[in-house]
Amino acid sequence: MTVVLTTTVLLTIGAGMLLGLRFKALVLCPAIIAAAIATAGMEIVAGNPIVSIALDAGLVAMALQVGYIGGCIIRLPLQATGFPHHHRSSPLGY
Repeated sequence: MTVVLTTTVLLTIGAGMLLGLRFKALVLCPAIIAAAIATAGMEIVAGNPIVSIALDAGLVAMALQVGYIGGCIIRLPLQATGFPHHHRSSPLGY
């Protein structure tokens, strides 16, 4: 079960980094709720006690927040250089 939790935390950090690169902090609320529900579901199926479920859900929520902060830190120098440029064309092609 430790391998599954480690993999989940690493994937959650990666997902948090992607969220940090693209979205504002408000996106963390639904992401944390979804991650906590998914983690609790896995823990319940495994038959773990409620204390373990709460700790693991908290760990996944914290990993998501750490990844978000990492994504925001990565985004800062990218914004300073003007990369990436989003060229949005109008629907009429002008």
